[in-house]
Amino acid sequence: MEQIKAVIYDVDGTLVNSEPLHVQAWDVALKECGSSLDTLSVDFVRAMAGKKPIVIASEMVEELKLSIKPEKFLDLKTDHYLEFAATRLEPM
Repeated sequence: MEQIKAVIYDVDGTLVNSEPLHVQAWDVALKECGSSLDTLSVDFVRAMAGKKPIVIASEMVEELKLSIKPEKFLDLKTDHYLEFAATRLEPM
């Protein structure tokens, strides 16, 4: 059995700066559901950092009373993020 020689664990800001793309993806997904990040309080947006995406999606759906299931909303956000990452993700 081959021994693992190294492991790279990327926390945003180490190898790539994906945070702005995640924020943009959340905003686009919200706009498709009739809302936007601007309708959320600054404290709500700040508290998103470090949370699991499904938790963020659930909290947004509840807070903004969106008529979409959190799982579907997260899928929408993820699709946008992957689209953005394919063309705009830059190394640190």
